[in-house]
Amino acid sequence: TCRILKGYTSSGAKSGNNGANGSDAGVVSIYPNPAKDVLYVAAVKGAVVTLLDQGGRILAMHTIDKAEVTIDLSNMAKGAYMIQVQSHGEVITEQVVKM
Repeated sequence: TCRILKGYTSSGAKSGNNGANGSDAGVVSIYPNPAKDVLYVAAVKGAVVTLLDQGGRILAMHTIDKAEVTIDLSNMAKGAYMIQVQSHGEVITEQVVKM
């Protein structure tokens, strides 16, 4: 499953400068979810992607310098994690599952 969020605030509303006008400039894609060994996060260049455990501890942090970043989950335990994407003053947090 590919999760595409346009400034989604998890309350059913869009956020960010482009949320209301339908522009794809603020699109974040997190896939696949659930993931086995690799997770991909696509967002705007310069966005900071952070992988967190359920306790809020930072496990990995990447800055997007191309179209997307690849996060290696192969050495992580099965379970739920959080992906946080920060860009242009906006923060999007989504739960991902490692199978």
